[in-house]
Amino acid sequence: MAIEDALYTRLQAVAAVTALVSTRVYPSKTENQNPASPYITYEMLRTERESAMGSDTGDVRSDIRYHVWAQDTSSLAGFDSAKAVALAVRGALQRYRGTSSGTIVQEVFVIDEFTSEEPEPGWSHRIIEFEAVW
Repeated sequence: MAIEDALYTRLQAVAAVTALVSTRVYPSKTENQNPASPYITYEMLRTERESAMGSDTGDVRSDIRYHVWAQDTSSLAGFDSAKAVALAVRGALQRYRGTSSGTIVQEVFVIDEFTSEEPEPGWSHRIIEFEAVW
């Protein structure tokens, strides 16, 4: 299995995440799916396979970006919703270790977190990037 599947399974196993987004966690593009708000999308940014002299170690490092999307239904509702989901995602994945979907996850680290301006009016968008060692 891939690290994306392992971390997806981890997010679905954490009540704080599913209480906010249920199963609305999708790979990359979701324009055609038109999911209910709030929801999460994710994308693989980079994968690096560790090598040693004359052989591969089997260790892999991947950077994965999670986007949290929330629609503004009142003045700060979308912002507050996106912030709550982002905190739940960070809580579920930061320093996570374990086996998920058949993948041994050695450790997950937060690389960066920020709020992004959304070109679509009425939406809030937060981004969290993680490095997973597996």
